[in-house]
Amino acid sequence: TLHLALDKPSRALRDFERALATVRKDPLQSAVLTPRFYFWYGVALDQSQQTDRAIEQFNTCIRLDPNYGDALNYLAYVWAVRGERLDEALRHIQTALALEPENAAYLDTLGWIYFQQGRYADALDLLLQAERLQPGDPEILNHIERTREKLQP
Repeated sequence: TLHLALDKPSRALRDFERALATVRKDPLQSAVLTPRFYFWYGVALDQSQQTDRAIEQFNTCIRLDPNYGDALNYLAYVWAVRGERLDEALRHIQTALALEPENAAYLDTLGWIYFQQGRYADALDLLLQAERLQPGDPEILNHIERTREKLQP
């Protein structure tokens, strides 16, 4: 995860894959394969433009810990951006928001799902809430702008 923090996803990906290889050789090392491991492995894959593989890791994380809010959010957001599996994305983000109702990233994701569903007024309400919680966030501001464009006559 340090490599991800330093914006070096390819190095992070190499280390995650090395850990998996170690576990294959020595199953006694499998304790490292926690939900957190799969979440951050998924992030490294997504940041390395391997989103389909990332989705597999987020699903593994959620299977191991159905209340892993960040994985629920990340997966829901991936689907929202792609405009696919929006009903499932909605269920995931609702679970995450039940855990952390004041999380700006989660509110942004729900807003973007609503945007993709054509529910622009509902989307704008949520995006404005997210912006109040995390002022100046460029992604949230972009979502607000795009949603306002849809609401203009």
